[in-house]
Amino acid sequence: MYDDQPGKLIAFHGAKTALELLDLIRHRYQMFANDIDTLNGILVGYSMAREEFGWYDFAGEFRRFLMEKYSLPEDYPFSWATIIKEQVVNCEYQIPVFFECLDAHRKLEIQLLGEATLTQDQRYFDFKRMLRYTSVDYPNLPLKPPHVLKAVKIPGVKVHAFFYDEKGSKYYEQAFSDFEHILAWGEQCFDVPEGQWVVHCQE
Repeated sequence: MYDDQPGKLIAFHGAKTALELLDLIRHRYQMFANDIDTLNGILVGYSMAREEFGWYDFAGEFRRFLMEKYSLPEDYPFSWATIIKEQVVNCEYQIPVFFECLDAHRKLEIQLLGEATLTQDQRYFDFKRMLRYTSVDYPNLPLKPPHVLKAVKIPGVKVHAFFYDEKGSKYYEQAFSDFEHILAWGEQCFDVPEGQWVVHCQE
């Protein structure tokens, strides 16, 4: 599998643990696991094939984290995947929420590189752009333009753009090669000039 750098392989076979595999999937999760059931299937499959993978033990810890986060009763009978699905009805947004919860559980120190708050005109700019390239029968999501974009560096992964709605909740993410790539993409897709970004730190 390839990431966003031409010719560079994403070596899934090199993952020694479930968390290493998840970090690799995150580079291009839209291609490999675009909903929580698919992601769960990949993790279970790898765990069955490799006893040392360690997903089942971690999944139990992660489930307990989610139960506390969402204030679920102690006798709640369902899996971590079901908890995510109950919190996120739209399957296209389940994986970003999963990764947000996983980051919190792992206590990852995600570095904020910059952020931009979109105007109504910029959000409409994206909406019009999406309409030009979206099939009515097979729409590409996210159809909902973000209110805020944040460029972040994720340890062990790469630079991502996080999408936030009007309530400040993250609902989508996308991988990029570097912060400069995000700046160019933001101007092309949302008409956000580089000067509109509040830069917090450089990579």
